[in-house]
Amino acid sequence: MRAAALELGFEDTTSCIQGLLGSPVTKVQLDTLVAHLTVGETFFLRDESHFNALQHQILPDIFEKCAKKGKPPRFWSAACCTGEEPYTMAMVVDRMKPYWTAKDFSILATDINSRFLEKARKGIYTNWSLRNAPNWMVEKYFTVHGNNRFEVEKGLKKAIRFTNLNLVDPVYPSAVTHTEDVNVVFCRNVLMYFNQKLRDTVIERIAWALADNGWFFVGPSEAAFVEHPNLAHIRYPGAIIFQKQAARNKVQGADLVDTKAESAPVKKETPLPNFPARTPLTRRPPRVERTAPPRPEVDRAKKMEPLDADRMLDKALELVEKGNYDDAVNCLLEIISAADAKAGMKPDSRAMALLARTYANMGKLEEARKWGGKAVDADKLNPGHRYLLATVYAELGDSEKAADLLQASLFLDSRFILAHFTLGNTMKKQGKANEARRHFKNALSLLLDLDSDAVIPHSGGMTAGRLTEIVRSMILGD
Repeated sequence: MRAAALELGFEDTTSCIQGLLGSPVTKVQLDTLVAHLTVGETFFLRDESHFNALQHQILPDIFEKCAKKGKPPRFWSAACCTGEEPYTMAMVVDRMKPYWTAKDFSILATDINSRFLEKARKGIYTNWSLRNAPNWMVEKYFTVHGNNRFEVEKGLKKAIRFTNLNLVDPVYPSAVTHTEDVNVVFCRNVLMYFNQKLRDTVIERIAWALADNGWFFVGPSEAAFVEHPNLAHIRYPGAIIFQKQAARNKVQGADLVDTKAESAPVKKETPLPNFPARTPLTRRPPRVERTAPPRPEVDRAKKMEPLDADRMLDKALELVEKGNYDDAVNCLLEIISAADAKAGMKPDSRAMALLARTYANMGKLEEARKWGGKAVDADKLNPGHRYLLATVYAELGDSEKAADLLQASLFLDSRFILAHFTLGNTMKKQGKANEARRHFKNALSLLLDLDSDAVIPHSGGMTAGRLTEIVRSMILGD
């Protein structure tokens, strides 16, 4: 605090604290405090057993499943500090690609400390950060950059998106922050700084962000903090890692997931070609299949008044927000079926759109695409429906179709902030830097017209102030 006080222009620590408590903290003040109060100790290949498990036991299955779905695997380094962790992840994943079928991969790296992120984007490190790095890592992925300085290979940098995110803020999981349907989340040596209530909240949100059967890594001393009904403790040599089970709900009053730690059984196989397998290969635990309650029969002759449909739609939305996706699906199908049964009743595009969103949250992207298309057909002038369908196509890897839908959304509503932002991301992935920057600037211009605490439509509760920080980070990243 003494160092922060001097940087903020206060005479001493006491006057600094009194000044900060006496008025709302500005972004500059917050960034300065974060820079001085957050811990920056990290290095490449920290907790090597985690990366051994990732490389030899977890990645092969992730690559295989993602290849079948035709979508790239997604990784998230939460609280990435100065970048050593996400770069290590990228190196391990890249090293696997010759031996496993996968189109591509992307890594989201987030931190609350803007100064850490600035250093991470540059990707230049000293011998101290490389003190645990093996020769293969240094030789393949670094170039000498002056005396005792090494720069991460430029091609590898392109696989990582560095952006500001505070784990305390309710901005994840969300398509806006690229924190949905993630296959692997590293959130290590962070939970220890939170109280129990905040830890539970962060763990719950990360569990939502994970894809079914996705993996959650925490620091070695933090495993005891993770007690979640959908996160199973799996022991690997030297590490406990958490896997999200496919079933999210309780069926017939019983927990589907046994949260007691279990050891992954050893499978006798030949190590991967040219890989120094430090631990035996293991077989992943059996998948817990989702068991959904039977879909209720709908009396198609029964009339549903608009008020009843609105009430059921509110109920379905509440179920979605709680993560009770199977119940939400049944409720939404009932709304849609009732509208179909009543002659002259207009199809409920709202229910179709919410059903598409629910299926997307469940990872059932083809179902999401089907119902998203139905919602667009039912209400062709609704830009939100086209935006939703665009996000589904983006997840399916069809960036061209996603871009077309986003352009159509902006034709219907030129002030659609999220459409500008998402189209900017899409253009960036396609290598169209100038178009991407134009859409990011359009989004930023519209955001600056709003109060910082205004909630952005279709964002899942994100405020204009928070999205403004993200957009500026994207522009800075370019």
